[in-house]
Amino acid sequence: MIAIRSTRLHEASILAAVIVACADDALPPPSTGVELAPIASFADPAWTGAQSQGDPVIATVEGTPITRSMLAREMALRGDDADPRAVLEDIVEFELLARKAFDAGLYTKDVVGRPITKALARRLIDEDMNRALSPADIPADAVGQAYDMVRTRYQHFEVFSIVDAQVLCCPAESPDACYKDLFDNVEDRRTHVADCFRTVKPMWESLRSRVQGAKTRDEFRLLVDSAFLDLPPTEAKLMFQLDPKLHEYNFQYDVETSYEVQFETIRYQVFYKEIMDGAKDTWFGAGRQAPAVSPVLQSPLGVHLLFIDDVRPRKNQPVTDPAVQTELRERMFPQFRAAKFQELTGKLCEAASCQLLTDNLIPLQNQGP
Repeated sequence: MIAIRSTRLHEASILAAVIVACADDALPPPSTGVELAPIASFADPAWTGAQSQGDPVIATVEGTPITRSMLAREMALRGDDADPRAVLEDIVEFELLARKAFDAGLYTKDVVGRPITKALARRLIDEDMNRALSPADIPADAVGQAYDMVRTRYQHFEVFSIVDAQVLCCPAESPDACYKDLFDNVEDRRTHVADCFRTVKPMWESLRSRVQGAKTRDEFRLLVDSAFLDLPPTEAKLMFQLDPKLHEYNFQYDVETSYEVQFETIRYQVFYKEIMDGAKDTWFGAGRQAPAVSPVLQSPLGVHLLFIDDVRPRKNQPVTDPAVQTELRERMFPQFRAAKFQELTGKLCEAASCQLLTDNLIPLQNQGP
């Protein structure tokens, strides 16, 4: 029984499978090929397994040695409370049972091929699972792909975080398209939009006086929400169909160049010029410090009061930057480890013809080695 010596002695499941095979004619064939070493005698290294020089022999079974290291390995597997004499007796009994099975002609590929394959697969998973994975094991190309997905985190201009107290005089794309339900004539629509701006801007100047002392995003929002209870007044709301709102958004802006230059480069990220330049000028006016409250701004569609909550400085960190590598690898590692776990268990099942119950593996796959 090569599995007894060349794998671990504690693999009693191998012999159990042999005994079961004696009474089970329907045993399925092994899932993968296993070449059994020919065994000429019980002194054959294929039976005894490799032995280290100087490893003391503590018992023999009809001439086959049982060494101190064999007993030590089995003791370690059974835990601190294992009794050495009882363990040694089990090893001797196991050896005798193995000889009986061998003499009965059960050392054949059809009988022991499957248990040996399972033992080898078990050894594979033990060795791989005991090897500590780390973020450094993530392939460089995978890190590069992750970097491309979040490039703007590491390469960007100044990033403005804005809370915008706004009211739109024209929620359409142009004044000509507004208030169609009130006016058929385009000139009348334009006039109504202009009247809206003239009415609303003084209200927003009043709003600014009520909130300009805000030091935090939450304080600004609280003050604006309170002001919106009576601002704009009901008559103006009905006349101009006003619906004041608070919006939060971010945008990046190269504060060292102009809006027009950037518009051709980052068109998809650009807000109205009045908004972006208003935020930049407010930040500059505050000594490049945040938070700050802007003057009342008028965009083509509405009136705005901006709270510049934060401005993140520009970055230009390539994927090779050590700090970028560390952060990406640490963020990717849980998914990488879970994928390696699935890969390894898949290989095990392919070798041992097992069924992988993925739902039952979920509690395990996020644990370390």
